[in-house]
Amino acid sequence: MTSATEAFFDGLARRRHEPLLEKVSGCLRVDLDHGKSVDHWYVNINKGDVVVGHDGGEPDTVFYAPARVFEKLASGEMNAMSALLRGEAATTGDLELAVLLQRLLPGPPTSTGPNNLARSAAANPNNVRPGAPRISAGFSTSGTLTVDPSAARAGERR
Repeated sequence: MTSATEAFFDGLARRRHEPLLEKVSGCLRVDLDHGKSVDHWYVNINKGDVVVGHDGGEPDTVFYAPARVFEKLASGEMNAMSALLRGEAATTGDLELAVLLQRLLPGPPTSTGPNNLARSAAANPNNVRPGAPRISAGFSTSGTLTVDPSAARAGERR
């Protein structure tokens, strides 16, 4: 039986072009922690053209989560932004790509609306400001939010 995580990445790879990402280019690496090993999934985006694989170039964004947490994200049981705020996941690099990952994930299974709520007008990619600041944020073991403001001055977006 295929896991929700594998089904998510396989479905994204089969689409090859995602209209939600037509104004975006970059490399997102998703790190799934299994305890003794970490799986890496690369999502390379070039103006909406998407290539998914287990190897890729230097990522602009790294999204980290325990495999069991990402399984819930991929099945729509959990929201990625909520997981980040609760400290169940972390991201570093270009936060815009992490937000776009949320847009690609399915909505709640009990939703009566579109499967992916991001397909609504409120989540139009035109609403994301080009050149938005790059930040690094996450929760330390003490439970406090840490933000690296120097990352906002990091290099230009591709």
